[in-house]
Amino acid sequence: MRRISRVPLWLGLAFLLSFPSGSFAQAGGADIVEKFEHGEINWTKMTVRAWGEGLPNPKHLNPAQARIGAERAAQVDATRRLLEMAKGVRVTSEATMRDYALLNDRIMVTLEGVVKGAMRVDTAYHNDRVVVTMEMPLTGEMLAVLQREAGRHLRRPPSGLKVDEFESRLPSGAARDAYERTLDRLRRDSAEYQARKDAEAAEIRARQEAALKAQKEAEEKARQLRIEEERLKSEADKARQDAEVKKVAEAERKAAEQKAKEAEYQREQQRIKAEEEQRRAADAARQRELLDQEMKERALEEERRVAEIKRLEADALKAPAAAPAVPPAGGSTGPDGAVAAGAAAGGAVAGAAVAGLATTATTADSKPVDSSSDVQWSGLVVDARGLGLKPALVPRIYSDTGSDVYSTQVVEVENATRSGLVGYARDVGAASRHIRVASDPVLVKGVQAAGTQKSDLVVSGGDAKVVSATDRKNPYLKNARVMVVFN
Repeated sequence: MRRISRVPLWLGLAFLLSFPSGSFAQAGGADIVEKFEHGEINWTKMTVRAWGEGLPNPKHLNPAQARIGAERAAQVDATRRLLEMAKGVRVTSEATMRDYALLNDRIMVTLEGVVKGAMRVDTAYHNDRVVVTMEMPLTGEMLAVLQREAGRHLRRPPSGLKVDEFESRLPSGAARDAYERTLDRLRRDSAEYQARKDAEAAEIRARQEAALKAQKEAEEKARQLRIEEERLKSEADKARQDAEVKKVAEAERKAAEQKAKEAEYQREQQRIKAEEEQRRAADAARQRELLDQEMKERALEEERRVAEIKRLEADALKAPAAAPAVPPAGGSTGPDGAVAAGAAAGGAVAGAAVAGLATTATTADSKPVDSSSDVQWSGLVVDARGLGLKPALVPRIYSDTGSDVYSTQVVEVENATRSGLVGYARDVGAASRHIRVASDPVLVKGVQAAGTQKSDLVVSGGDAKVVSATDRKNPYLKNARVMVVFN
């Protein structure tokens, strides 16, 4: 029984092994998509998709009715596969959603409810085969329940139940059987028994004749009922066919309206994108103008400084030899003094840069992060390329000393439920410009992908201190403003 009780814990591993090895693909620009045989997981949009197939019923003579039946069969198949796909989603680095569903009935009920409410996003026709694609979200109530469960210790299923066995035996009754056989023989030999037997035979014949007559009458009534049933069935079939035709026409009308709405949405998105590009182009033009103006002012300042130096040299040549001027206590005078002051300032800047390079933390423009400055940092980007990382719903980031940097205990549930704990991207530049981390994120380098499923991240102790210091000035971790870059 103990061995049987451990079977549910291995079902999650067996389910994962039954899938073909998931491959990560990049769709829709920066979307991270993990593809499987009958579906995919979009870790950027936090959605799961599955597709099912259906064939028309050959008994349906009406093509519209056959197509509707095939679509229903394909949708049922897609819903079933969607539930299996969702159970295999990695929740933490140690367990999948199937494992948590075995431990908590509420998770299973919530998952089934989300799958029943899945959206039908595509319907494709291939000759006589129909393929329907269904999609469900991983955010919202589903993610909130999983976060609460992930914060607890993994509980094991019960070790099994003992089954009691009961047996009962009945007496043979051989003596009673012999007595009954003797009594029957004596009754058959008596005249009274013979007369009663003749009467019973006559009664049986009369009953048989009455039953035969009733059977004929019943057969005639059944024939009349079949005729009436066939008539009603033909009328019902005609009414049903008319209703199916109307239903198909209504479905086509709704599909046309949906396509029109989608086209309008695409046009609106293109308009918004064009306005955004224009705004960015205008911002870039303003930046170029400001840069050109600054360069011009620097050039004018340099010309004035050179002219002043030449004037002072000319005055020195014209004037008679005099005692050398005593430099002020603050430092050298003249052009050489200016250069010396500039060198001192440059040394201070260089010293600050060297101090900032103690960690890998940088800004979006590759400058060292000064955690003591007054900058309001807007988010965190962790570069995990080359570490073999796999995305998950509830990942964890911690330092090489074991202290937590980012986990479910840090982030607010509402923020994580709305968009997930982290966002995933392929490119560091795209992640730095993502709206999730706003405009001034801190960039750090991951050193290891940890956990059984390689979904947790480890950063250096110095980077952990920088993240903690910058988060104190503007708490971006509790708002789930974290992006992870992996390949």
